[in-house]
Amino acid sequence: MGLRFPLAAVEFRQVPIDGHRSAVIAIHQGLLHQLETLELELLQALIRPAGDLDELADRLRARRWDDDGLTDLPSLCAGLVACGLLVETARAVETWLGANPTIPPPADPPPPLSALSWMTRDRPEAIARALTAWQACVLAAGLPPPDCVISDDSVTDPAATRRVALGFASQYPGRSYYLSRAWRQDFAAALGADSAEPAAAAFAFGLSGMLPAGTYGANANCLLLALGGRLFAMSDDDILPEFRHRVDARDGLAFQSAPDPSVIQPLADQAELAGCGVAATRPAFHAHQAYLGRPLRELLTSAGRLDLTGLRPHSLTRAAAAEARVVALCFHYWGDSGMNQARYLISGRRQLDDPEFDEARYLVLRRSKLVFRAPRTDTIGGNAMLNGHLCLDARHRLPPFSPSGRNLDGLWGYCLATLQPDHFMLYPLEAIHHAPLEARQATDPRDYGWHPEMNSLLSWALQDYLGNYAPLSDPYASLGTFLRDLGGRPQPELRAYLLELASRLLFSTLDKLAGERRTWRGLPRAWAADIEANIDSLEAALTAPTLGLPAELKADPAAVGPYFRAFGGLLTAWPQLVASAAQLAPDWLERTLVKK
Repeated sequence: MGLRFPLAAVEFRQVPIDGHRSAVIAIHQGLLHQLETLELELLQALIRPAGDLDELADRLRARRWDDDGLTDLPSLCAGLVACGLLVETARAVETWLGANPTIPPPADPPPPLSALSWMTRDRPEAIARALTAWQACVLAAGLPPPDCVISDDSVTDPAATRRVALGFASQYPGRSYYLSRAWRQDFAAALGADSAEPAAAAFAFGLSGMLPAGTYGANANCLLLALGGRLFAMSDDDILPEFRHRVDARDGLAFQSAPDPSVIQPLADQAELAGCGVAATRPAFHAHQAYLGRPLRELLTSAGRLDLTGLRPHSLTRAAAAEARVVALCFHYWGDSGMNQARYLISGRRQLDDPEFDEARYLVLRRSKLVFRAPRTDTIGGNAMLNGHLCLDARHRLPPFSPSGRNLDGLWGYCLATLQPDHFMLYPLEAIHHAPLEARQATDPRDYGWHPEMNSLLSWALQDYLGNYAPLSDPYASLGTFLRDLGGRPQPELRAYLLELASRLLFSTLDKLAGERRTWRGLPRAWAADIEANIDSLEAALTAPTLGLPAELKADPAAVGPYFRAFGGLLTAWPQLVASAAQLAPDWLERTLVKK
């Protein structure tokens, strides 16, 4: 039986033996093999799956392999497949699905979306525009009107947002609910009364006073618990239901392991934005109805065209679990990128639609935040959650969000894959419109902005912990206890640990930027100059007195530990909070019904 691509390496660790050999340990298989240097380089080259032999050969040429080594490439690959360090992923998927080739239709298919929800804070004009647009979308789709739920975190003028909610409810044909900050405080107290961690709900809802209060995470936790047991969508107040897809979008389904399947098309101005992509040809709620809540095996078996090019073996192991299913739809976007800096131009050129931009084009793009970002096909896998329009199957336990700070979407995506490994995200090929009321400019592209947010530090700490310890049978308690213990260390010890994490990440980023410079041959020159400026700023960050402190707390290092402890406490308490909310939420939600 001949070698069959795609090929991917299993997850492994290596222990050098001498200058020519290493011990390689397959983490999930419990296997140990001794590899020569050439074999180890081949295995490392396939950490990212390769779709064919030519792609693999190009990677190895970049590692300075000569023609003699490339001539032996098929036999070297076959040897690593035979010992279990490489996997022919398409063959493995066929074997798994072929064990039960006929899948009966589910006895109880997932129900339709029962609620649309929004999160807002002191932006009555934005939420009014969003409600009008989404109502028109629902009516055009001919759907029974779902419940509309507004979670309002306003502190300056909540009455203005409440007036918008009242006006909307008066003419919306379905039911509308308005979740005020005062209601949230009372709901948190009710949940805390039944919890071994009475402060956890208040922390989850952004009521603890830790960090600058954020809109998304606190509102998202409120919606997760208030709408538990339902399929619902939640959106920012500047997301409009205007769907487009790429010109080269294709039918079928991809199953991959890369963090983010999207292709990014940077845009210079509103004129380019208006002409990008193609108006979606599928109904607005097609992906919600076709994918959310569906078992993975059912989706993969029924896919007319299945792309497995980016699949790694560990994702296949997760997919084979009996309860594996799609619990979240994550829509990419067109419009404002949501990033302070167009960092995808600096360190993510491989992900760009056209990475070979010239000098003039680069100088225009570096000042813009406009993008068209979407996958080429519906894609299962990855853990890059984008927080614009997210659809959730809350019949299953989903992890909490960090209530404050930036990059909480990245932390949530990581927690989903770690705490609920049989739960998957799916990225529809349609992008949704991110349209802030006020146009935003990108910040200086010469400064990479090495100021890690609290949620980045939490994510790095969890990854560091899981790099040495597998989660126990109760991963919420395991990871929660780790973070609580870490946050409870004396401040100098915690600071030393965060300094180590930050230094490792800084060196990794420096290496990545140097690799980008080599890959693109230092062209165009303005781009190369920005790469050099970013390298300088990162090297300066290595000696900065605030290294290892989150951007939100650079002036208050003593507050880092309490946030770690509080988020650890939230993870530990979360299963009980979800169970309590299932009992309490229906009555509490009914109290927020907006009378017509």
